[in-house]
Amino acid sequence: MAYRPTAATEATRTERIAVLRATARGLVAEGGFAAASIRAIADRAGLSVGSVYTYFPSRDGLLVDVFRDGASAELEVVRAAVHAAADGPVDGRVERQLRAVTQIFGRRAVQNRRLAWALLAEPAGEAIDAERAIFRGAYADLFGGVLAEGIAAGRLPSQNVDIVAHGLVGLIAEAFIGPLTPAAEPAAPVDDVIDAISVMVLRAVGATG
Repeated sequence: MAYRPTAATEATRTERIAVLRATARGLVAEGGFAAASIRAIADRAGLSVGSVYTYFPSRDGLLVDVFRDGASAELEVVRAAVHAAADGPVDGRVERQLRAVTQIFGRRAVQNRRLAWALLAEPAGEAIDAERAIFRGAYADLFGGVLAEGIAAGRLPSQNVDIVAHGLVGLIAEAFIGPLTPAAEPAAPVDDVIDAISVMVLRAVGATG
């Protein structure tokens, strides 16, 4: 007769998976992906190493979950900021939306530099790199929508939306890597860094404001 999990065992499983994800995320926020070894996760969660592998067959699988959770949360916050920036006069809308990306992304990243560095740039293997590519595509789609509306409204010059949108993702990521590097303090005040990156973004797409 096949084993059928009870409601209690399923509840325990769900709870432990949540605990392991939260524990791994906490370790990544403190010391990056390198700090989130299975041993460290197990010790902090109060479980055995074997128990961790019961719920996550591989460390990569657990860290990919952590990455997805963190990156998804940040993407949703940026999306909300872009949508909120669409309110108000049509004139200046695209500029407000583009500035909103750098403002919200930059401030949240600086508030939690170690986690932001891990999500954005820390070497963490092919599985994490593959997830980064997926989320870069999602950010490019977000930019693409803003650019297409700006072009249609006559606020931006005609341009290849797909290429430029992906280029903006790379521009912002590279520009923030230096200020976010855990071992170094930003060379300029946070507001100056964010303003400089905002100006680069606006100039890159031919915005007037």
